[in-house]
Amino acid sequence: MLNVIKKNLSRDVSWAYMAQGMGFLSSIIFIPFLIRTLSNEEMGLWYLFLGVSGFATLFDFGFGPTITRNITYADSGVREIVPQGYSENAGAERNQKLLSELLSFSQNLYRFVSMLLLLILIPVGYLYFQNTQMSFNLEKVFACLVYLLAILISFWFQPFNFLVLGLKKIREYNVALLAAKMMYVSMGILVISFFPRLLTLCIIYLMSVVFERLLMGLAARDDWKPISLSWQRFQEILKLLFYNSSRHGLCAIGSFFSFRVNILIAGAVLSAGDISSFGLTNQVLGLVNVFSMALLTTKAPQMSRELCLGNTKEAMRLFSYSWVSGVVMYLLLGLLGGLLAPYFLDFIHSNVFWMSSTLYLFLLLTSFLEFNTGLFMVFMVTDNHIPYTKALILTGGASIFFTYLFLFVFHLGLWGAVLSTFISQAIFNNWYWIYYFSKRYQISFFSLWSEGMREFKLAVKGALL
Repeated sequence: MLNVIKKNLSRDVSWAYMAQGMGFLSSIIFIPFLIRTLSNEEMGLWYLFLGVSGFATLFDFGFGPTITRNITYADSGVREIVPQGYSENAGAERNQKLLSELLSFSQNLYRFVSMLLLLILIPVGYLYFQNTQMSFNLEKVFACLVYLLAILISFWFQPFNFLVLGLKKIREYNVALLAAKMMYVSMGILVISFFPRLLTLCIIYLMSVVFERLLMGLAARDDWKPISLSWQRFQEILKLLFYNSSRHGLCAIGSFFSFRVNILIAGAVLSAGDISSFGLTNQVLGLVNVFSMALLTTKAPQMSRELCLGNTKEAMRLFSYSWVSGVVMYLLLGLLGGLLAPYFLDFIHSNVFWMSSTLYLFLLLTSFLEFNTGLFMVFMVTDNHIPYTKALILTGGASIFFTYLFLFVFHLGLWGAVLSTFISQAIFNNWYWIYYFSKRYQISFFSLWSEGMREFKLAVKGALL
């Protein structure tokens, strides 16, 4: 049985890295194509769209990961949903009734959230873009509306993703992501070559979102069995899940204020060129983050299952290996990207410039520290334990304060946008939650690193042989 699990994990990890790797490579091709084809202002507006998209994800309010995790618990046989920890395990067989209730709950909830987004984003988006340095015409307005439609469709059909990931269908999940990404890039290069417009990019993005949700629906179809849910039962599930989802949601708000709001604030004072440069660099580091997080993301459902079954030692082994692997990959890819990006942009005669080496290294350090802290937070989430909500909210508030101070008072430009995040995170989060993790699970930082490095070396040795 153990060999079967290891074999499945190895296959899932391979698919995860294949999907993230192909997505990474396609982005390396597509991003330079965009910054060479679209105007500086269009790229700046595109990165502001991405910032608005990040704002839209706040409406999830933590229900996404909470529902996904509870789907894993239901599949593991738990009897009922509980706010923290795990209820009594009924055995190895799936609790189909609880799973069906979760599907019905998520379907109804996300349809409501989608409509709420529509009512809020249109006026909020209009007011925001009216106060930026960007010029607007009818075509750009249509681009905004198409991008908004993509966000709404993504939310409406999001429960398919929860089911596929919660049931540990890692291969199907990554195939859908990979196929949608490849469609987005290939169609983007083909169509934008003839019609180099921001509206064209938004239409292709919309098509890729629809395609991805279709593939997720196909992967979920055999297990998608929602049942009729009474209003009383809906409220019961909402109350049980809200305990942790609200903490997730508040954490997401804090993270948004810390890492996303600076580019939105910067849009009001910085030039389109600076916004494009900052957005491009953050996008590259975002790709590094996603690729480096792939192993932990793949193993998170298995860690949840092991913790649910009381196998803390095995869950810790999986985490230590994922942590060390993620750290090594992040640093290598981040340094390599910073080294090659300026030369590559010069080679393709890009309309967007790369930030200075000193500023990039400082941004890389800031992003890496947050990435490292995030890995420990992910493990605590898999243990159905979220103690860092207040800290992230306060950090987000501090980030907004420092961003305003550095941009509007001291006029530090891009340095101000980066410094605000670094200072607000370094004060507390970057060190405290690693210390908290060590105390809670009674394992030292160095012991965890040693175990993870041992697993990492064995994996590398096995891959080379």
